[in-house]
Order: sequence, then structure tokens, then C-alpha cells
Amino acid sequence: MSNNNLLLRVVLLVLLQTCTSCDSVHCANSNTRTSFGSFALKFPMTRLRGGRGIDFSGKEGAKMRFKTVTCPDKTLALTNKVVMSDDDASKLTSEASPHGLFVKIGDFIFQVEFSSAVSAGNVGMNMAQRRSLKVSTGDEVELTVLIDVPCDNLLVALCDVSVDFAGRSQACDPLSCQQVASSILDRLKGQIVTVGQSILLDVQGLNVIFKVTALSVFKQKPSALTEIEVKQAWGSGLVAPHAILGLIDSVSQISVSAAKGSALQLKDSVQGSHPHQVRGSKLFSPEFSLESLGIGGLSSEVGSIFRRAFASRVYPPSVLSRMGLKHIRGVLLYGPPGCGKTLIARKIGKLLTDREPKVVNGPEVLSKYVGQSEENIRNLFQDARGEYAAKGDESGLHVIIFDEIDAICKQRGGASDGTGVGDSVVNQLLSYMDGVEELNNLLVIGMTNRKDLLDSALLRPGRFEVHVEIGLPDYEGRSEIARIHMAGMESGNHLDEDVTPPRVADSTENYSGAEIAGVCRAAASYAFDRNIKVAGGHLSPQDASAVKITWEDFEQALEEVKPALGADQENLSRMWERGFFSFGERFEEIVRAVNTFVHQVRDGKTGARSMSLLLTGAPGSGKTAIAAHIASSSNMPCVQLVSAESLLSMSEQSKARAITEAFEAAYRSSQAIVILDGIEQLLGWTRIGPCFSNIILQTISVLLKKSPPSNRRILILATTSNEQALSELEMPELFDTCIEVPTLQDKEILLVLQHMKVFTEEDLPRAVELLGGEQIPMKKLLTLIDLARGGNDKVTVEDLQQVLNYIKSS
Repeated sequence: MSNNNLLLRVVLLVLLQTCTSCDSVHCANSNTRTSFGSFALKFPMTRLRGGRGIDFSGKEGAKMRFKTVTCPDKTLALTNKVVMSDDDASKLTSEASPHGLFVKIGDFIFQVEFSSAVSAGNVGMNMAQRRSLKVSTGDEVELTVLIDVPCDNLLVALCDVSVDFAGRSQACDPLSCQQVASSILDRLKGQIVTVGQSILLDVQGLNVIFKVTALSVFKQKPSALTEIEVKQAWGSGLVAPHAILGLIDSVSQISVSAAKGSALQLKDSVQGSHPHQVRGSKLFSPEFSLESLGIGGLSSEVGSIFRRAFASRVYPPSVLSRMGLKHIRGVLLYGPPGCGKTLIARKIGKLLTDREPKVVNGPEVLSKYVGQSEENIRNLFQDARGEYAAKGDESGLHVIIFDEIDAICKQRGGASDGTGVGDSVVNQLLSYMDGVEELNNLLVIGMTNRKDLLDSALLRPGRFEVHVEIGLPDYEGRSEIARIHMAGMESGNHLDEDVTPPRVADSTENYSGAEIAGVCRAAASYAFDRNIKVAGGHLSPQDASAVKITWEDFEQALEEVKPALGADQENLSRMWERGFFSFGERFEEIVRAVNTFVHQVRDGKTGARSMSLLLTGAPGSGKTAIAAHIASSSNMPCVQLVSAESLLSMSEQSKARAITEAFEAAYRSSQAIVILDGIEQLLGWTRIGPCFSNIILQTISVLLKKSPPSNRRILILATTSNEQALSELEMPELFDTCIEVPTLQDKEILLVLQHMKVFTEEDLPRAVELLGGEQIPMKKLLTLIDLARGGNDKVTVEDLQQVLNYIKSS
């Protein structure tokens, strides 16, 4: 059993066991489902109409044909018994079991009652029985006697029924679920019922008809039919759902709900005589697992959603009414693209068994016609409003899912189109989620990548009260996701032995679920390509069954599919494309100091979750190369680079937003580095004035002081060539440490030239003499060597002298 499936079941079982003081019979919502486990009772199949199977572990006796007549007795008509003549008793009673004589007619099982009011050769049935069997009075039916029915193996633990008027709808007070359930137990004790069967019932002088919708039976009869024994049977998993038929007994629990579309109203009651096990609402299908639905790495998030949004709905409405509580009406899922927000919403329809949720793509609500957008919102809530008006708290759950909700719910007052449609749509949604007219049968789920764009009124408690971040998966999550997407490859024997989900998880740090799926598809494409042959101008697979996906295919796929929130190694490596050379002790001290910050953030040895470092120095001294090289080799899963080049042609507001997004992306990773390259250029600093962007200054200042979310750690590396400008703006004080990257002295120039190996040993002293005399930045030194080299591997002193003379003269 998978961990995520176990989590939900344990939560549900705890909820059920904590309510054992309530009655076992209650009113469930008319359109809900629940889960008690994944056990299935296996029956040897006797094929019947509709494909149902029944196992009696006994034998079928005589088959006889009888004529259908009406039931002669009103009391017997309100049971699940058929009535036969006393004259026929001698033919049948020898086959009776201790519980009585049972016969099979069509798909259903009935107990036989004998009466002199029925003529020989006839069988009396009530209206509900004839309706279930689709026969009329006067029709002949075949009756099969059942021998040795093992009633102890068919003992009903739980019977779900839906109730409706037997005839025309009548004006009456709401019926108590307790009274309905007690009437069912009193009338049907010792009788067998079948899923899909309709049975007449009298409740407070009102004729109703109920239909058996689901049955769960005890896998083995409790040794003593006491409250404690029955509770232990539920708690130890000895109750099997999905039974086709079962025998009603005093320990059986009845869950009552109004039939779909019925005008009959029910009221909940938690007082009764059967406190063996509390029945929750029937919200989820009995058998599901997140992995089988294709959801991996989100067990904690789904568990949080269940606890906040669905756990309270397990209880009868009267429990929340006594406590003065309301259900959660809104859940907001937010996070980076590809992490599973839409997947969760898409799969919720498979978990909720009775009514599928309404799924709305945000922009499709909008319309070009005046007032149509607001009407589209009203139409989404119309079903929930109508049912709540008719049934109140007994109404079923209505789920509405908004994908990309930021498209229609932006902050009010910020639209520039002048139509005000966006504001009206937000107002309409606010009023339905938590306005004057409350809807307690509603759950709205919204998904967005941009939580910051949503109107603040939507995010308060009572509306989108629960905010769940769907972030990047951890190692266990990546293993689950890889296992899901590799399941078909593995079952078809298309994977090499060295390709395993844990190994894929190790290689996909900072990958989203969608990106891991992309890696699996890319790896498969290499295997497909390797197995294609060309014959007669046509492409065809050599042998489809022989396709093998190797770890080499995955390595190529990892090079091809890069994480959006990872480290852009190609862009970082451009920062030292001319080489990265040590120039002595001062260089090593700088590298050691920066690496100390890296290790503290990566290893989590300090309490601070955010650390910052400013590299200062003359233009071209190598500040950017040092920051980029150390970040690239740090093994940090996420490195964000913000430079003036990446913000080119943006407005001030757009630049501030881009810088903020870089930090937000870093916050989504457990460990990250953000490089602010040329911070004075990001600010737009110029000496004339002086002039700079106050918006960007305030943005950077706030982000430098902001602490990342819990369990996240970030290192900020900034560079500047104008420390004086930053001092005037009081920015150096915002950093934990400032380190100066110096220009090169003669001995340091010698070390760099030795590392470059472009001069002969004899020319090195003369080259240092030409380049020395005054300190030179690293970038200028590399530029002079490149000019002197002219495409050659070696540089002569004459070539260098010529370049220096040209530069001086110009």
C-alpha cells in the first residue's frame, strides 16, 4: 500500500474512531461517498443479468414457475419477503435454512412467507418487488430455491440506501434518518437484500421506497455481536466493501440519504440504538491511490487539502451545527508551473464518486457581451444554490475548480481597459463564496502560478481560506514521479537493469514533476530512434519488443531537458569563458571567504537562512567571474543570475518585477544562490544628478533583508564596480560582508601568465615588465593577451609590445 494512500485512510479511520459516541445510523448527504479500505469480497461468480455475481457456497435447488400476484397482506408488503401458498409449503420447506427459506427470482434474493390468502402456483409480490424485477401481475416468473445459504458469511456491516416517496411527492415534515434506519432494521432483520433492489417502507404513516445502493459485509462474523466486537471488526479491517448482497441483522448499520432529484427531505439525528460505528459522509470512492491516479510526490499536500477541506464533511451536519462551525469553502493551490496543481484538480473528479466537479479555465469565463461574464459566474453556482435552498445542510457537495484563476481575479482597481469587467467578476465571485447568502455545500478550488496577482479579498478566511503551496518535489517525491512514468516501461521489460526510479531521482534535483516526465519521454525517444530501420524508403521499427532504454539514454535526456529553476550552466560559464586563473594568495583568500558562505548556506550550519556578500573592485577585476564560477561549482540546485543585460529594454516596474521573480524562484528551491551582477547598473546609477531608480533600490533593499520561507536557504552574491555610489545609497550596510577583488601586481601577473602558458620561460620576465609597473585588472590582462596572440597558440614579446604601443598611441 503506498504511503499517500495509507495517509488518507489513516486520517479517515482516526476521524471515524474518534466519534464512536455518535450513532451508527445517520443521514448522509445525498450526493457523497466515503472510503473504509481497499478490501474486496471475492465471490465465485454465478452469472446474472447486469454481470453481477453471487456466491452462496451452497447449491441451487428446484426451479419452478409461478404466476405473479399482488401481495395479500399490507404488513408483508412492507418487507422484502414474497408470499406463497400454504399448499406449496410442502414442496419447499424441506430446503429451508435456519434463517428461513430463500429463493432467487431474477437478480434478487427473497425470503418466503406462506399464507392461505395466496392460491397455489402463485407468488405474491409488492409493487417495489415487481418494479425491481420488471414484471406485472399475471406474468410468470422462474423461482429457484437456494439450499444451505451461508448467512453468517453474508452479515451486513453497512447498508447504504437512498430514499424517495413511493408515489407522488407529498407535503410533510423532514423525516428523521434515525427513524428511517430503525424502520429498515425492524422490517428487514434476518432478510437478504441485494444492491440495486427497491423495497417499500412505512415511516410515520408515510409510504416511502428505498433503494440499496451499496453493501459492506463482515469478512467473518464477529465472535460476539456486541458493540466492542463490532468496533474491533471495523478497526481491524474485517469489513469488506463492494458486496452484491447481504443479510440484515441487529449489528448492521444503515446509512440513509435522499434519492437524487427527490423532493423528500431528511434531517440528521445522532441519537439512536446502534453506536457500533459512526458512518461518515460518502465522499470518496472506496478504492483509490494517488499513485494509481498518476499523482506522485504530493502526499503531504493532498493530506493537507483533505484535512482542511474534506475532513469536516465526514461528520453529520448536526455535529458541525452543534459546534457552530462551517465547512471550508475555498482552497487555493499555488506554485511554479509543472508541479501538479492542475493534475490534482483533474484527478479530484476520480476521487469524488457521485458528482463530478465543474472545471473552468479562467479566461473562458470572460465574454465580449456586457454582463455575460458575470452571468457565467452565476451559472456556475446555480446548481449549488438551488440544492442548498431545497435541502439546506443535507445538500450534496458541489466542487468548482478554477484553473489559472489569476486571469479573472486580479486586484480590483488596477485594470486599465476602463470596462470594469474584471472588477465585476471578482465582486460576483466574492458574493457567492462568502456573501449575505451563505452556501455551505460548496467547495471552490483555485490554481495559479501568480498568487501575488489575486485580489486580497479573495484570500481571507471564509473564501480561499486554505492556501497550499505545490512546490518542487523532494527526493521521495521525485522517486514516486519517476516510478509512475516508468511503470509502463518496466512492466513491458523495456528498461535496463541499471535504470531505476531512485537513480533518476538522484539526477533530477530541482526538476518539477512535468520536467521529470519530459526526461522519461526524451530518454524513450533515444531508444526509439536507435531501433528504427530504413527499408525501401520507409521507416519502421526493427523489433518493438526489443526496445531497451538505457541509462545512457537518460543521461542524454538530462542534458536535453533542463529544469526551469535550476542552474543555467551555459549562461554562467560565459562569465569566465576566457579562463579562470588563480593569481596567488590574495585570490585564494577571496575564494575561501566566498566558499565559506556557500558551505554555511548549503550545509545549514548556521541559524541564518539568508546570507549576503558584496564583491567590490575596479571594473574588469574578475568579480563576476569569481561569483559565477563559485556558484556553478557549488552543487547548489538553483542559481539565479540577474544582470543589466537580462533587464535590457524593460521599464522600471518591469525590472523590479523581474528581480523579485528571480528571488521567488530561488525561494522555491531548498538551497539557492542569487547573483546580482553590477548592482549599480541594475539601479541605473549615473553621476549626473546623481540619478538612480528608487523603485529598484527599494526592491533590492527589501529582498536583501527578507528571510526566505522555512526550510529554504539562500545566498546572495552581488558585485559592484562603484562602491562609492552604493555607499551614498547606504547599500553596503545591507550585506553581511564586503570583499574587495584587487587588481593584479607584478608577481600576480607572472602567476596568471604561467597558468596561461602562452609565453616561453625566457619571455615571461620581459612580458611581466611590459605589463607591470602599474596594477592591471584581470579582464584587461586577458584582453591584451588575446590581442597579442592573434589566433596563435603562443605569444612573443614583440607581439605584446606592438599591441601595447598601439593602445598607447590611440
